[in-house]
Amino acid sequence: MLVDWLGPDEVDMNSESASVVELDVGRRLMVLAQHGGACRWLDDALRCRVYAARPYDCRLYPFSIEPSRDGVSASLSLLSLTACEDTRDGRVSAAELAEDDHARFVELAEYHALVSRWNRLARHRRRLGHRARSAHEFHEFSGRLGRPER
Repeated sequence: MLVDWLGPDEVDMNSESASVVELDVGRRLMVLAQHGGACRWLDDALRCRVYAARPYDCRLYPFSIEPSRDGVSASLSLLSLTACEDTRDGRVSAAELAEDDHARFVELAEYHALVSRWNRLARHRRRLGHRARSAHEFHEFSGRLGRPER
């Protein structure tokens, strides 16, 4: 399983409202699946097995980038919960991190638009008395929207 779906009892739905998906089992937040409390893609040596295809949040880890109020500059900090070797090797480029951070927000905006469209359709289905759709159907929906028309 690539993802898990968290319910309202597992996550603050208000702080993630743009990412909350209306499903047949209720409101859910999609997250990367974990195994034993860690990312399921880590191997026994705690190395990422999907490194080249990892999400932007993973590419930025363990850094936190906070844009300034004027949107011109940003503050770069290290998350305190890690002892990641990459933070000490001197090969981390601030420009590369900024590029990844921008790409992450572009990707997130696209995902929020997808969720918004799905949820609008879910509300419409509910008004018409039709059943809500499943997580599997959400994945199919999101995949169809990413493909060019034939």
